[in-house]
This record gives sequence, structure tokens and C-alpha cells, in this order.
Amino acid sequence: MTKQQAVQLFEEKKIRSVWDDEQEKWYFSIADVVEVLTESTNPTDYIKKMKKRDSLLAKGWGQIVTPLSIQTAGGIQRVKGLKKENLRDNMTNTELILNMLAEAATTDLSKEQNPQSFEENAKVAHKGGNVARSARLELEKELGKSVVSPLNAKSYINQIKGASNEDDEQL
Repeated sequence: MTKQQAVQLFEEKKIRSVWDDEQEKWYFSIADVVEVLTESTNPTDYIKKMKKRDSLLAKGWGQIVTPLSIQTAGGIQRVKGLKKENLRDNMTNTELILNMLAEAATTDLSKEQNPQSFEENAKVAHKGGNVARSARLELEKELGKSVVSPLNAKSYINQIKGASNEDDEQL
């Protein structure tokens, strides 16, 4: 079974999702959907309160909501060794540019195609992400290496300082 993870946009808010090739279905993070639809600052608490108020909902929650393994921003932060630091502050210029390309492509496609339903928005967001993915893959092919870096701002600064100290020693 092939599962492809993606971040979809709905009204410019990110919703984590997984495409299941076998079932030909998208699965969406319920916490992300609740956050967007209710404008809740804490969707997990909102869901807990809904389940407390509605015993049938609480009882059937496992049948309604399918547990998924979805890459979170925290998962990406672990690649870079981050704890509480802002992910964008720890991205390389190339990573930032590719992220901006995905966002801009999605916005432009959305304006052009004017999606009306959530599913249509999800398709547009996927297309926008694919634009950046194609650009990343082409660049990596030309460079012969990955452009996704495990470096964070602190390790990058230390790397620069190390190079600077080596230059001083050579003088």
C-alpha cells in the first residue's frame, strides 16, 4: 500500500493529509480540520470538549477517526535537531525558496482554478506542492545531492565560525 503525505491548504491554512493509493482516498488530520473550521487556538482541547458533551461521538470516535502516521512540523524539526525554535528560522535559503514556491504556486493555481469544495482545494494544494517538488528534484539532479539540509541556524553559525577560525589560523 502506497501512502503519500502532503500538506493541503484550505483558506490559506495548512491541513496535513495522507493519500492511500490502495483505497484511493485522502485522509486528513482531524485536529487541523477542526482548527480551520472552528478557528480554535487549541483544536485538541476543542475535540476533547466535543467528545465530553456528546457521549455517542466519544463512543464511536475510533470508527469515525482513522489513526494515521503523518509527518508533523515537529518531525521536520527533529531532522534539523530543533526543539522549540521556529522551523522557518532554521531553513536554508533553498529550503525557504522551495517552500515559498509551493505556497505561491498553490495561491496562483487557486486563483486561476477557483476551487469551491474542500476536495477541489486539496487537489490545487497538491498541484502547488508538486511544482516545488519538481523544482527540488531537478535542482538535486543537477547538484548531485539533496538540498534538504539537517543544519539548523546554530549548527550553521558554528560551521561558519569554524571556517572563520581556520582562515585566521592560516594567516
